[in-house]
Amino acid sequence: MEAADLVDALSGEGPLTVFAPPDEAFAALPAGVLDALLEPGNKDLLTQILTYHVVGGSVLSSDLASGPVTTLGGDVTVDVSSSGVTVNGANVVRADLEGSNGVIHVIDQVLVPAATAEELASRMSAAAPAAEEPMMEEPMVMEEPMVVEPTMNEASPAPQPVRGLW
Repeated sequence: MEAADLVDALSGEGPLTVFAPPDEAFAALPAGVLDALLEPGNKDLLTQILTYHVVGGSVLSSDLASGPVTTLGGDVTVDVSSSGVTVNGANVVRADLEGSNGVIHVIDQVLVPAATAEELASRMSAAAPAAEEPMMEEPMVMEEPMVVEPTMNEASPAPQPVRGLW
């Protein structure tokens, strides 16, 4: 949140609902993506990604229904089924963590709007020195929002909310 200057906005009165990926989900992004997002020149893209995880209002898991949900950064798709709840395919791994200004649902992936992924890929390609290998073999062109699954097993501790970005 600090890197995107969202601390004040997201720690205000609220209420807000945050679909929060843990640090492991950010670490699982393709090589170079997290570093690129933390560059000052890409603050707008980081803001787009972070606000894509935030819904205005307090939404408990019992309030969720399958269908589109409007976040501060665009629409995501929630799927509620007998096997659990997903947001754009990211699994909700911990729900209803109540805070002073809303609720947090921990998800196991980072949600990236397709247009943001395309712009980031373009900027990363432009920033790559010509003499070196490109940072990415192919541009990140997404028809659907990008989600990245972290490596987890049953022995893994429960994911913790992101400390570096949230």
